[in-house]
Amino acid sequence: MKTLYFLLIIMHVLSSCKNKEIDVFEGVPGPNVGDTSIYNANHYRLTRILNFSKSDSEQPYGFVEFAYDAEGNLERESMIDNPDLLAMYKTYTYKNGRMATQKIFDGQVNRPTLSRIISYTYQDDLLSQEDALGADGELQQSTYYVYTNGKLSETYKWTQSLGKHHHYKYAYDSRGNVIREQAYMYNNDLEYTENYTYDVKSRKIKTERFNHSNMLELITIAEYTANNILPSAVIYQDAQGNQTSRRTFELDVAGNQIQTSVGNNTINKRKYYGKLLREEIRYSPQFGFTEFGMTRYEYEKK
Repeated sequence: MKTLYFLLIIMHVLSSCKNKEIDVFEGVPGPNVGDTSIYNANHYRLTRILNFSKSDSEQPYGFVEFAYDAEGNLERESMIDNPDLLAMYKTYTYKNGRMATQKIFDGQVNRPTLSRIISYTYQDDLLSQEDALGADGELQQSTYYVYTNGKLSETYKWTQSLGKHHHYKYAYDSRGNVIREQAYMYNNDLEYTENYTYDVKSRKIKTERFNHSNMLELITIAEYTANNILPSAVIYQDAQGNQTSRRTFELDVAGNQIQTSVGNNTINKRKYYGKLLREEIRYSPQFGFTEFGMTRYEYEKK
């Protein structure tokens, strides 16, 4: 009877540990198994990004650290080269719960100075303007956002020397999906048009790209499995519909793309926990698909 009693206690403890939410994600990630839906950006925030030369490197060559204020807003982002060389950093301020300014400090290592300021303006709770200023406060460039019925319909940049440029226009279907993007670079000249087609689940299944003369250039087809919202394959075609390349994606239990391949060659491998990206190993097509870097991501519970 005592044996059964202690066995029940042990099973309860193990079950409690299994269901307990993880407070911090650090170190080498494990596999993404079971129900991990709680692990996403709504419940966790990024604390560090570590960059390694290779997946077997013992120490990162550099990392990015994120600090937050008492309200949970991102307050500072620091780029550091190992062991403790501060290359640059950014600071953020907020007003009424929305980002108000971003300041960028760079230049001399361990002694970065203010180089640029970005201020944000809102209208009806929507971002309407970004102004980029130099350290002296002189306006360098503005980016404008225009909305129609609460959806982004245009965005463009403005500079004193070039006027309006990089002008993008968007159109939507009745379900709120973007069905067309048009890009005008300089002098209001059309650069390209892209048309998008969606399935009944609002997943993008086809992209058609037209050049400045409205001639079809490229077609991209996306294929999906089950109810996943990310594709399992992407096929690229020329204007005649001939396949030029194909990428396939392996998905994990949470629907994340954990491996990208071209033919028998791997471009990247990723590890997640829930929806939190924990690790990515990259391979270079230019150098025979050899490994050329790894990045790890660390999080903490909000």
